[in-house]
Amino acid sequence: MLAQQRRLGPLWLAPLSLYALLFFCFTAPLLGRFSTHFFADMGDGLVFVWNLWWVDTAVTRLRTAS
Repeated sequence: MLAQQRRLGPLWLAPLSLYALLFFCFTAPLLGRFSTHFFADMGDGLVFVWNLWWVDTAVTRLRTAS
């Protein structure tokens, strides 16, 4: 069992490397704007950004009326 795990160990490296290479090739223009822009389309992507903001606001900052 341990010998089989040693043989299969490096097999995950090739798909991971391919995925990382493709990710950086397709998102290279966006990586420079990572901290100032959203990786979203102008439709549902921005709705999801707003939903994440609203959940954070509702959970952490919203106060109940007295």
